[in-house]
Amino acid sequence: MTVGQRRVAFCTPPHYGGIYSVFRRIREAVAGHGWDVIAVHPKSESSRWYGYDERLAGDGVVSVSVGGGGLQEEAKNLTRWFVENDVAIVIPMSLPPALAAVPHLPESIRVVTRCINVTPHAYRLATWGLPWIDRVVFTSPRQAEDLKARYRVDASLLSHVPNAVDVSRLAIPRPTQRQGQGLRLVFLDRLEHTQKRVLMLPGLLERLDRDNVAFDIVIIGDGPDRNRLADDLQPWVARGVARFVGSVPNDEVGAYLSQADVLVKMSRNEGFPSSVIEAMAAGVVPVVSHLRGVTDWIVQHEKTGLLCPLDNVSDFAAACRRLDRDRRLLRNMSEAASRDVGERFDIAGFGRNWSRVFEEVMRQPRRTPPLAWQRFRTPLPYRGTLAHRILWRHVPRSWKDRARAMAENLSVDR
Repeated sequence: MTVGQRRVAFCTPPHYGGIYSVFRRIREAVAGHGWDVIAVHPKSESSRWYGYDERLAGDGVVSVSVGGGGLQEEAKNLTRWFVENDVAIVIPMSLPPALAAVPHLPESIRVVTRCINVTPHAYRLATWGLPWIDRVVFTSPRQAEDLKARYRVDASLLSHVPNAVDVSRLAIPRPTQRQGQGLRLVFLDRLEHTQKRVLMLPGLLERLDRDNVAFDIVIIGDGPDRNRLADDLQPWVARGVARFVGSVPNDEVGAYLSQADVLVKMSRNEGFPSSVIEAMAAGVVPVVSHLRGVTDWIVQHEKTGLLCPLDNVSDFAAACRRLDRDRRLLRNMSEAASRDVGERFDIAGFGRNWSRVFEEVMRQPRRTPPLAWQRFRTPLPYRGTLAHRILWRHVPRSWKDRARAMAENLSVDR
């Protein structure tokens, strides 16, 4: 932290995922506005994330020892660390010790939450301890609608800061496509089926083969369903038209996108998929699920990309086939997508918007005095009956994650 900067604790471990990528963008974007955003990762069993990789921990990442005597002790120790390290604003995200600390933070510290999806669990994370939250940041119009209507968040507490990309880093010169070259597809996401629908990819490739569409696909990412997807895609891997590259650092994504024509994204729910605007910035045309108030706000159907009905492999295949056969349409959409991201989701505006949020909450007094630690309660998103907690403790984590995701998908109003 340089002289004159104020510190923001964005609570996330280094991991391959959208939340950590957002942290890196915020840190870079607001540094010139007088803010030092650091990623704080409490060392505790309750804060282990899928995809955690300490090798990603670069500048601005701090690992904090908070003990292991239960959630209340961890929250207390984390609060003490915030005070001792002059943290002005805490963004708790979904780390249990940080969320648990929210009602107990001293009046000198402000709380800003960021909504990450359109599921009930995401909304509960963004609104836990609402009387002690100074601002709720949402990324897509659907989130604002739901937060006001279903979670009683006053409009004065809401700030819209959509995700952004540094277009200059992704606008890598695209190689000239050879005559008769097949459609170049890319999948860029976590390899998980319940939300991301990755196991629909084999069905998509089968239909493209059936329609005599020449293609190849590069799959970027990792996740719990990687092995199953690899087994299902083995025929195309053997043919040399499907390739897994695993998780890649953010600064290498652009090189892969520069070799692609179409991004395929079949998710059932998203808050604001950064991979879509990353692809668009690189001139890759998105073919994505139509999610009301989310993807239909990011992608202008028929102009900057194509929207397809949820879980409809045939429509995704038809969209890809159409772009393969109409290369002028593909080229026009590519140019429009890149231009649109530069105008609507640029990193400079992103930095100004986040800085404005930070400045506004620091000018205002805390809405509610902090609670004494004697009144500590486990955050609602992590609470359950005693029997539920005892039984749940013995369920494998992969099963827990899948059960939670299935419940979330069933409860989302589309």
